[in-house]
Amino acid sequence: MIPTVHLNGSSPATLVDGLQVAINAVAVAIETVQDAAPNARDYYPQGDGAFIFASREHQVNADALHEIHARLSATLRGIVRQLPDAKRKELGI
Repeated sequence: MIPTVHLNGSSPATLVDGLQVAINAVAVAIETVQDAAPNARDYYPQGDGAFIFASREHQVNADALHEIHARLSATLRGIVRQLPDAKRKELGI
């Protein structure tokens, strides 16, 4: 759900900055998870199919992070749409 920007709520800067920090953190997490992808040589002692299972499990984790990134980005876009052009420029967005 997109928060409503109004005088009695959080400032636009607080809303935007918080989401930008979160989005950037998730982007770093995505890169970190990609770097930690499973290697087949770590799974072959477990038998046929172990590496395939590990790879699929790893992809599920990566997909979850991508989904979080997309949802946070959508929230940010929803907030930005509510802002007048002058406020967007002031915030550098």
